[in-house]
Amino acid sequence: MTDEQTTVFIIDDDPSARRGLSRLVRAAGMHVETYASAQAFIDRPHYGGCGCDPSALRGLTRLLLAGGYEVSAYTSSDELLKSPIADNIACLILDARVLSLSGRDLRAELFKKTLGLPVIFVSADDDEQTRKKALSFNATGFFRKPIDGPALLDAIAWSLEKAGQPNEH
Repeated sequence: MTDEQTTVFIIDDDPSARRGLSRLVRAAGMHVETYASAQAFIDRPHYGGCGCDPSALRGLTRLLLAGGYEVSAYTSSDELLKSPIADNIACLILDARVLSLSGRDLRAELFKKTLGLPVIFVSADDDEQTRKKALSFNATGFFRKPIDGPALLDAIAWSLEKAGQPNEH
């Protein structure tokens, strides 16, 4: 996405240095994340969002960035599957419509790759079929659009706690 805010990562074991550098970076209009060690930076959780509406995906990305999360956004399940879904992805936020665009085999492959990840569904539709789709992924949350931002951030924290994953952002 071209209009994402730049993120600067600060890794320093001195808390006062991290605070000072953070202020400087924020004053320059950039998003900042600080870490006390290189290992903490490497171990940070990563959040993936997948949706078919580019403006909604931009809004979701901004919300998660403002909440302090690192985000990867995908406009299709094909794009998500082609990306390296590594162990550092902690939670997947998935637009239910994305799955219906690509067919049953793609859905099965996506399910295999996300097994064990907390998955939160978002949808403009709140019908039986959509809810069943969310349940088939063992979704830890289901949000109808427009999304309540603070409630979504709470659901992410709850999902990570339930999955026994760190919620460091």
